[in-house]
Amino acid sequence: MTPSSTRGVIPVVALVLAACTPGVREALPFEGVWSSDGFGILLEVRGGTVSMFEHSAVHCALVYEGSARGVSDVLELEGDRLVLTDSGRVIHFDRSPALPDSCAAEYRSSDAGRVVEVAAATVEELYRPGVDEGWRTRVAEVTGGLAGATDPATVFEALTAVLAPLGDPGVRVAASDQVWDGVWSSFEGPFSNREPYLPPGLESASVSGDGGIVTGSFGAVGYLGLARLGGFADDDEGSQRVLAAELDRVLAGSAAVIVDLRGASSGRAVEAMLVASRFVAEERLIATQMIGSTPAGDITVRPSLSGVFPGRLVVLVGPATAGAAEMLVLALRGVPGAVLAGEPTAGSPTPPLARYLPNGWSLGVPALDLMTPDGASWSGVAIVPGTEIATTRGDLESGADPGVSVARALLG
Repeated sequence: MTPSSTRGVIPVVALVLAACTPGVREALPFEGVWSSDGFGILLEVRGGTVSMFEHSAVHCALVYEGSARGVSDVLELEGDRLVLTDSGRVIHFDRSPALPDSCAAEYRSSDAGRVVEVAAATVEELYRPGVDEGWRTRVAEVTGGLAGATDPATVFEALTAVLAPLGDPGVRVAASDQVWDGVWSSFEGPFSNREPYLPPGLESASVSGDGGIVTGSFGAVGYLGLARLGGFADDDEGSQRVLAAELDRVLAGSAAVIVDLRGASSGRAVEAMLVASRFVAEERLIATQMIGSTPAGDITVRPSLSGVFPGRLVVLVGPATAGAAEMLVLALRGVPGAVLAGEPTAGSPTPPLARYLPNGWSLGVPALDLMTPDGASWSGVAIVPGTEIATTRGDLESGADPGVSVARALLG
């Protein structure tokens, strides 16, 4: 059994290892079983082979198995601990005596109760800022009514009943069934199911990045609307090129700009910092990702070679602004003269970890804290804009957008 690495927690590492040929000697320093600190990962290195497992108290799923050739490019020993670095994220491992017995058991199952059981245990162990008071009662009630059920509709309904009350758009389920082709999120605000969103009155409107980027203008005021931060092309480099080109186009012809993040609840830190780089004059540490008290990677913004945008900036945010979009807000709030407007953000500022469910679906769980240089933690804490203005579904359906109207007024 060798599931696709794209379902795993750290696909970049899996791709590095998969591209190489056997390397028994190189693997020797890392021989054994290792348990991650806070990421729900088990790593086994044996005889030149690396196996990666996702695990909780109730399950163990093999998500990658391949050659250990090249393993030293992503792993190193720091005293008694093993450290894995993946695209700026740092994962610490401690030695474990052996793999749990569950790692040898068949993981795949279409049983609705089993799928919900694994999802619930994963969320309970990994989710930051933590589950609500009614979590265990809700899980028990849902799983108690699933005896023998296997159909996708029942599974999806049960997962929704358990996860939606968390109210976190970063908690996501990617369902492979055609009935739900795409990503489910608990967020049901006015900007859900509106990708791409074009605000009323937008001139020279253009949609790019597979529907994720909307650009245009209101006279001399440029508009950049982002439905997500990433996935704008078939690969990561292509996605960044598309975003950079659209940024260049909007900023070049604008005296001021509106960056609309009200519907952006997914994406990657690299795209977030790419946007921020156009508005900062010097390198700055935005935040450090944390697992408990252990740093798990810094988020840093560096000035773009294109130069600093000289005009004014309004950033529109709302309850769906989460993950990498909240990282971007933290970066832009320090820009001189920038104004945050809209509604409080989700308070879920770290991109979710992907977890492989027994029926083949993927569960996304925000599992890291985000700490700014002043010592403030933003997990579970909304970013409150200086200018608060609500935009409802009724507003949009009537052809109005109070958020954009206020932003335009602020920019004159």
